[in-house]
Amino acid sequence: MIIIIINYPNKIPKPPLVYTRIYSETNIGRFYDQLDSCNWNNILDTHYTELAFDKFYSKFTDIYENSFPLTVKSRSKRNNKPWMTKGLIKTCHTKSLMYKQYLKGQVSKIMYTQYRDAQKIFIRMAEENYYKDLFNKDLNGIKIMWKEIGTILNPKRGKSRAKIKKIDTKKGDFATSDQDIASIFNEHFTNIGNQLSNDLPSPKKHHKDFLKNPQENTFFFKPYTPNEIEKILKKLPKKKAPGMDNISNKAVQLAAPFIKKSLCHIVNLSISQGIFPSKLKMAKIIPIYKKGKHDLCSNYRPISLLSVFHKIIETCMKHRIKDFLKRYNILYTYQYGFRENHSTNYALLDVVEEIYKYLDNKMHGIGIFLDLQKAFDTISHKILIDKLEYYGIRGTILEWFKSYLTDRKQFTCINLTKSSELQVTCGVPQGSVLGPLLFILYVNDMENSFSAIKPRIFADDTSLFIFDQNIDTLYSKTNQELKYLEDWLLANKLSLNIGIDKETRYILFTHSKRNRANKLPNLNMMNANLPQAKSVRYLGITLDEQLSFHEHTKLVKERIRNYNGIIYHIRNKLSIYQLRQIYYAFIHSYIIYGVEIYGNAITRNLCSTLQIEQNRVLRTILRKDRYTPIDYLHSTLKILKIKDLIDFRILQTIYLALKFPEYLPQSITEIIESNPHTHNTRNKNPLRTYQTNTKYGNRTYKSTKSINWNNMPIHIQNADSIQSFKRLYTIWKLDSYKPTIFIPS
Repeated sequence: MIIIIINYPNKIPKPPLVYTRIYSETNIGRFYDQLDSCNWNNILDTHYTELAFDKFYSKFTDIYENSFPLTVKSRSKRNNKPWMTKGLIKTCHTKSLMYKQYLKGQVSKIMYTQYRDAQKIFIRMAEENYYKDLFNKDLNGIKIMWKEIGTILNPKRGKSRAKIKKIDTKKGDFATSDQDIASIFNEHFTNIGNQLSNDLPSPKKHHKDFLKNPQENTFFFKPYTPNEIEKILKKLPKKKAPGMDNISNKAVQLAAPFIKKSLCHIVNLSISQGIFPSKLKMAKIIPIYKKGKHDLCSNYRPISLLSVFHKIIETCMKHRIKDFLKRYNILYTYQYGFRENHSTNYALLDVVEEIYKYLDNKMHGIGIFLDLQKAFDTISHKILIDKLEYYGIRGTILEWFKSYLTDRKQFTCINLTKSSELQVTCGVPQGSVLGPLLFILYVNDMENSFSAIKPRIFADDTSLFIFDQNIDTLYSKTNQELKYLEDWLLANKLSLNIGIDKETRYILFTHSKRNRANKLPNLNMMNANLPQAKSVRYLGITLDEQLSFHEHTKLVKERIRNYNGIIYHIRNKLSIYQLRQIYYAFIHSYIIYGVEIYGNAITRNLCSTLQIEQNRVLRTILRKDRYTPIDYLHSTLKILKIKDLIDFRILQTIYLALKFPEYLPQSITEIIESNPHTHNTRNKNPLRTYQTNTKYGNRTYKSTKSINWNNMPIHIQNADSIQSFKRLYTIWKLDSYKPTIFIPS
């Protein structure tokens, strides 16, 4: 006989309590009263940054916690459907009571069924109105919309968050307790930058060797006014997670009229004295999973949750610095990241147009796509300070940045458990306001490392493009340029992810199929060969060696098909208006991204396959069968066809280049040339057109796309704003869809 003894716990552990702060009218009124009665004058009379901020922070925190105390969120409220108001819940109780009375014969069946049916209608209307507001992408972010779609498809989704259960200690075992996991993550994030820089070989050059001509002009800080501070506070995103002090952006926005003078005084004091408040230098780190094994620290990205006041001071400095950089044209021309009127679309357009130009001239090209290793975490503070001084940030402002970067600390939070605090000695916080700007200044001098090429950069995504008529010469030139880049990387303590399974790789662009089949020389960097790829995912678009965009088009097709399945499952819960909003948020946004690039190159058959998938989605939204005319679908929902979307994005760029070039990067305006010929002849057109040699040349903006612009109605070309252009073009195309006699079912 075998006896098995199983020890069950005496009590099932209760789920953790959920705390929240309730922003009721009563609490907000109490908040306003306390802010109004508070004496803020002693802060204005304090002329030392640390002391002034400590006084302000203490006052504001006390008022905030008194007005919005942490309250346990009841489980019944957590499980309620958000559209179920108190009145609707009361009708549910009434319906249950009537049902019991009906069973006892106290209420007739007709009376009960009439009440039940009416209640269903009211609940359905409340649900529709709730989702109508929710699926308004102008009011709510796409993340919120996607979360709610997931809830509709799977009501249990999101009730239990995925927890990090174990992590590799690199000692042959795994840490399983929350405290140990948090400590391992914190040590990893704190030390990774120094470890990577220590593993690099000794540089052959100094980082100052690449800083050629220092900026003659010096940045001078223009003090802020209370009204400027108030505008900044009003623009704070409401949905962002708070820092370690748990003060929400919403509370600061509510308090804006009362605290704007105090915050203005602190901001001006901080920057003029070169001191960043030490109380704000603590970051709460949340590991965000990227890809790969879940038990490796290297597969997580550290996101810094910083105090809202930290971000306010950063934002004030960022605005002034950006004005200075723009005024003196300091940023690298081909840096497309974190800049006004620059985007990934324009970066891609610039890259593809250049490749087309050289291939049309029967030249070969190599595109190298670099993956910097832990780029934001490995920035050397000393080198960054040297570069800021080089670019004109000197004196007290430079001291402010030194204060901002030094003596920073962080702790990591895992499953509500905190690690100990550790000091951060390199890198810029991911999640900070100034971090991206500091990074693009750090890599701004990369162009000085090359002899004959101009790298294309979007934040830490860097690509190099080299061209030549001879393949062997092309590889020789490329290897030489890679040596120059290696010197710059080592001097700046940056490293690359190189290997077969890494993201750094290259593509050979050539018009000759024979060259693709031949054995080619190696490209070498940092004692490793760069792997050659047939396609690369670059800034959200898949580039292949023939620039056919077949692979990317298949991805778009799959995406449309997948979302069509989602819309099909939720179509009975939402109105046509709401489904159309979902289409624009998830399908249209995916189609339109880079469509002027991949759509300009794909064949007619590929374009037709995308059109077929789009038509299926529109039928699902309108609940129509396959016999419904296509023009009826598009005109009813006022959605353009794929071919018209391609032309729309191309013509929109041309419109901006001709009418508002200041809204485009300089590199894009140079692609499009207006026609200097003004004589009233048959060749008089707004855009100059060029003869091309190959199919690659036909895809450029200087060829057939110029013809498309010249053939567009003149009243659309002369639209007085980009909004008017979009509206007039859409009306023109929708009117062109053939009217069909169709009786909707």
